[in-house]
Amino acid sequence: MMTRTQGARGARRWLLLCLAIAGCADEPFPDGPDQAIAEIADLAVRAPAADLSPTASDGGNADLGPTPLSLLPEALGNPRLLFADGTVANNAPALFPGAPAIVGFAASPWYVAQWKKTALMRPDLLFENAPSTTDPLLGISRWAFPTTDNQSHVWIWEPAGGPRVFELYGEHGWLDAAGGSNVFLSVNAIDEAKTSMELATHLRMSAKVSRSSVTYTAAGADTDGSVLWQAFTGLIFHFVPPGGGPRTVLFLQIAHADAHNQTGTYLSYSGNAALYGGRLPADPSLFGDRPSQALTALDFDINAYLCDAVGRTYPIAGGGSFSFPAEAHDLHNWRFKSLYSGIETQDRLDSAAAAARGSDYVAFQVAGIDVEKAPVGSPIVGCP
Repeated sequence: MMTRTQGARGARRWLLLCLAIAGCADEPFPDGPDQAIAEIADLAVRAPAADLSPTASDGGNADLGPTPLSLLPEALGNPRLLFADGTVANNAPALFPGAPAIVGFAASPWYVAQWKKTALMRPDLLFENAPSTTDPLLGISRWAFPTTDNQSHVWIWEPAGGPRVFELYGEHGWLDAAGGSNVFLSVNAIDEAKTSMELATHLRMSAKVSRSSVTYTAAGADTDGSVLWQAFTGLIFHFVPPGGGPRTVLFLQIAHADAHNQTGTYLSYSGNAALYGGRLPADPSLFGDRPSQALTALDFDINAYLCDAVGRTYPIAGGGSFSFPAEAHDLHNWRFKSLYSGIETQDRLDSAAAAARGSDYVAFQVAGIDVEKAPVGSPIVGCP
């Protein structure tokens, strides 16, 4: 039986890697999560050759201009999301054709990733101003995308004087070697020639857990990870060796809240990929339901997270450990690649047909997600 650490954190290693790089296949890799990590990390480092060398005058960002730069195509806000269909094509999540019929918006670069779900949200399953989508604070949502079984949804509000709020909801799900069941808002970063990390970079967003529940009906379900919800934001980075050679992929996951209110940092390494999961002491937990309270404004110092990750030693399954080389402490050598934010739920083991070991659900609300880099000429940031 998996422990809580193995089940809730260790087993989702494969999930985090696959959703960020290649999506999640219907069946786990035959040799388990470590094989998945190795093969997907190999895909991640097969990037076209490019001259990413920094210059002495501008830190490698000569075309960024004098103002802060968003490292995303746009901050979260456009309601005309795309939707992944739960499969993989060309080593990336496949999308349903078309965008929702929402007038006045181009298709968003953001998409809804949904893995291991018994029913899927679709761009054509759109409801507007539906009374059944009422929130205690925000009222009736403007747009709603539910699944036909109501086990997942994305609801979107347009509050007066504030940014659009997106709610990601999930319930049930199952835990296996691929992790739990997920709903994420995902987006790729801009051209990596602009996403080096030597200038101050912050993830800014507002978020809260609106409502959640967890109950246990089977012995050990409260500790083995089989019944659990989580909310987190992940950022994907590449370490680019200045002398050439394979890249190392870093999956940096910031934990917002989970059913057990866990603390600490999870580390692992396999197949040219390191996984760092946790929350720095200066950053708040969002544990606790806040249905009638405003979202909490969050500002994460990504350089601090990256430096903490660079200084860690990562255990390797089967023995041994990995540490980043000295060159990784120079943040010119890192590139930000993509972001995902959302939830994971599970209440049984191995398959959707397995007996429930309890039940859980979570509604996670987010707004205004952006990753912003300081303007050219700002002080250079390095790691100790």
